[in-house]
Amino acid sequence: MGIHAASYLPLPHWLVRDGALRARLLLAMAVLLLALLPSTAYAAEPRSGDSVIVGPNEVIADDLYAFGSTIEIQGTVRGDVIAFGNSVIVSGTVTGDLIAAGATVTVSGRVDGSIRAAGATVIVNGAVGEDVVAAGRSLNIGRTSTIGRDLLMASESALVEGTVGRKLTGGVGNLTLAGAVNGDVQVDVSNLSLTSTAVVGGNLTYTSDNEASIAQGAEVRGSVERRAPERQQRERAENRAAPIIGWFQSLIGLFLTGLLFVLLLPGFSRRTADTLRASPWASLGLGFLLFLLVPPVAFILFVIGLFLGGWWIGLILLFLYAVALLLGFVIAGLCTGQWVVERVGRPNVPILVSLAIGLAILLLLAVVPFLGPIVVAIATFFGLGALFLALWRARRSPEVAATQES
Repeated sequence: MGIHAASYLPLPHWLVRDGALRARLLLAMAVLLLALLPSTAYAAEPRSGDSVIVGPNEVIADDLYAFGSTIEIQGTVRGDVIAFGNSVIVSGTVTGDLIAAGATVTVSGRVDGSIRAAGATVIVNGAVGEDVVAAGRSLNIGRTSTIGRDLLMASESALVEGTVGRKLTGGVGNLTLAGAVNGDVQVDVSNLSLTSTAVVGGNLTYTSDNEASIAQGAEVRGSVERRAPERQQRERAENRAAPIIGWFQSLIGLFLTGLLFVLLLPGFSRRTADTLRASPWASLGLGFLLFLLVPPVAFILFVIGLFLGGWWIGLILLFLYAVALLLGFVIAGLCTGQWVVERVGRPNVPILVSLAIGLAILLLLAVVPFLGPIVVAIATFFGLGALFLALWRARRSPEVAATQES
C-alpha cells in the first residue's frame, strides 16, 4: 500500500540540518516512550481534561498521569509525574521524576528526581535533584535553576544561565553558556558563545564549523578543544537516524491526535472502540470497501462539480477521508492497547495510556520489512470501518427511539 510508519509527520527543518540534534532528540523521546509502557505496578492517579490543575495546597501521595490541553502543578506530587498537553507548568514540588511533552514545558518549582521533557519551548527555572534531558526548538535553563547532575539537550537554540552539577552534553544550533557547569562540556553546535559569567569546571570540547566566542571573564578550568565536523559521517548518521526520528514523531503526532479525539468526543471515541471490538470482521470489510471506493467517488463528484457547480464537495470528501484514515489507525491503536492491558490483568488503566501503548506496538510492527505496510493498512481498515459503523449506529439510534415513541 506504500504506507510507512515514518511518513505520518514531516521532519521539522531545524532537525534535518543536524544529525546530532536528532540523536539527542531520539534519546529524549525514547525515555518519554518508556515512561508510557506498563510497569510492574500501576499505583498512580490518572487525570485528564481540558485543564488539569493540582492546586497550591493539594498533595498527591502517588504518581500522577496527566493528559490535557493545560496541565499545571502548583502543589505537591509525592511520586513521578507523566504529563502530555499543550502547556505543562510545574511551579510546585515533584518528589520523583518529571516526564513531560507539550508545546511549552515550564518548570519553576522543585523536582527531586530527573526531568525528561520534549516541546517547542522548554524552560527550567527551578531546582532539579538529578538530570535534565530536554529536546525542543528552544531551551532555557534560567539563572535561578540548579541541576544536581547532568544536562543533556537537543535544540535549535539554548541558553544556559543556571548551575549544572556535573556534565553538559548535547547537540544545539546556537548555544549560549552564561552559567556554571562544574564538570565537562561536550557539545555539537553551529555557534557557541560563553559570556563573561560562564564557568566550566572541566574541559570544553565542541564540534563546530565555527570558532567559539569566549568573552573576557569567562572561565574554563580545563582544556578547550574544537573539533571540525566530518560531514560524510554526519550525513551517514543523519540517514540512519531519520527513520527512527520519524517513528518517534509518528508516535507523538498520532497520540496527540488520539488525545484530541478522546477529549473532544469522549463518548463517541469509546463507542467506536467498542464497535471495533464487538464487530471486528464487519469493521475490516467495510473499512476496505471505503478505502477503495471513496477516492474515485470524490473524483467523480469533483469532475461533475466543475460543470454543474459544487466541485468543492469532492475536495471536502477527500479531506474527510484523509481525517478518517488517520482516526482509523488511532482507533486500532486504542483497541490494541486495551487488549494488551486486559491480557496483563490491568483493565482499569486510563484510556490514554492504553492508546499510547497500542500505538507504540502498531508502529513497532509497522517498521518490520514487508510486514509493516500490511500491518498499517489492515489496522487502518479496522479502525475506518469501526468509525463508519459507530457513526451509522449513532445516526440510527435517534430514529429507532422516535419510532418506538410513536
